[in-house]
Amino acid sequence: MSLPLSSSSLPVLSVLPSHDRENEQNTTISSSHDLNTTPPSVVLPQSRGGVSKLKNDVGLSDYDCNLDFKVFNKRMDGSTMIEGGFAHMWSGARATIGVHSGNYMFEFTITSILTSSSCSPPPMCRCGWSSANASLQLGEDPYGYSYSSSGHLIHGGTLEPYAEAYTVGDTIGCFFNSSHSTISFSKNGRFLGTAYCIPDETRGQSLFPHVLLRNVSCHVNFGQDTQRVCPVSGYAFMSDASGSHCTAAVAAPMRKECEVMVLIGLPLSGKTTWARKTMRDCFANYYTLLSKDAVLSQMHLKNLSEHNMESLDQVCSTLLAIAGTKDRHYIVDDIHITDDSRKKVLQNFSGFVKKAIVFLPTLGQLAKRLENCKDSTQKCPTNERMLQLQKIITVPIVPISFNKILYVESTNPQTVITQYRQNANKHNPTPPSQPPPPTPQTQPPPNSSTLQTLPSL
Repeated sequence: MSLPLSSSSLPVLSVLPSHDRENEQNTTISSSHDLNTTPPSVVLPQSRGGVSKLKNDVGLSDYDCNLDFKVFNKRMDGSTMIEGGFAHMWSGARATIGVHSGNYMFEFTITSILTSSSCSPPPMCRCGWSSANASLQLGEDPYGYSYSSSGHLIHGGTLEPYAEAYTVGDTIGCFFNSSHSTISFSKNGRFLGTAYCIPDETRGQSLFPHVLLRNVSCHVNFGQDTQRVCPVSGYAFMSDASGSHCTAAVAAPMRKECEVMVLIGLPLSGKTTWARKTMRDCFANYYTLLSKDAVLSQMHLKNLSEHNMESLDQVCSTLLAIAGTKDRHYIVDDIHITDDSRKKVLQNFSGFVKKAIVFLPTLGQLAKRLENCKDSTQKCPTNERMLQLQKIITVPIVPISFNKILYVESTNPQTVITQYRQNANKHNPTPPSQPPPPTPQTQPPPNSSTLQTLPSL
């Protein structure tokens, strides 16, 4: 299957929902075995220790993975969280090294199905290869090449028949041939044929072993196991890769380097657009997005109406708590317009550099965006809700909560906030249950060393 990529395409780290396309094929994993167990080019920083050291210890990355992905057993095993709404989450991880030359392989085995007390969707998984700038949702963008447990190939969000399904106990061999720029798979030692021909414009780009799981656990053999199910002549296991053929994965930052950017603003203020652009343009810093939209995307759901809101809130709260324990850069995308809501977020990030990114479009801009939203298919806030939020929004203060405050577009934030309040009071909506905000006059003037204005998008 040759799938051309547009050379003008930009890598994206958040993906469009796929609505469980595999489930539509009525193929899911069952316990049939008794087991207990380019464009554009990106320059990646080398992991600490160098490639030659890492290749002998290749495994699933506990950094280049979704927050809810669990890595254990010397980084050869992985599983997902299943409590509450996490049973609906697809969780992915890449390996600690990739290869750009030579012919290499790894083996992927489903070891068990994970069940929870909630009504869980069917267990599913994918294995394959992806570039470092691909989504962790393997197969959902043009930079990942996957073989699904349903028997389909999934690439660029498109599903295509390939071979039979696989289940618990089956071992899938995943092969990358850089000489012919092909990706192939095998099942239990039987070669299934070429699955993908990599387009010319992406040849030479490093590819990393990649797995994506939902309600299953897996074992990945990069060559460490003495028993090898799927060896193929002409291919070496990843642990035997030549150092000159390898690319190290992005290194996790040290805690003192980690930053969390909290986006502050009303609905339709431009936060989500800014977050997506920042993640796309600042790939080398590798931001993890924390938002309800990101969770829904990882669930492969389209909107809030498709899932229980309470369960979604629980997942978001748990992910925030997990985030504070992992050394990464984060973007937190929500309204966070009061001091209390911001404090609840920041209490998870001890030792992080904390930045507030504030979005304060004018009333005219908000009104225009709300009208455009109503003319589209997306869910829009009501006029009453917008007025309620305008009445309680506050600007954070340095150094009480944040190390730095950055303003997008607005050069006079207090003037805009005063206009918000006057507009809200004029229409006299009932305010939501929030503590009364401080008046603008009680806040100190911005310090030029910590207050900056960013260009609008």
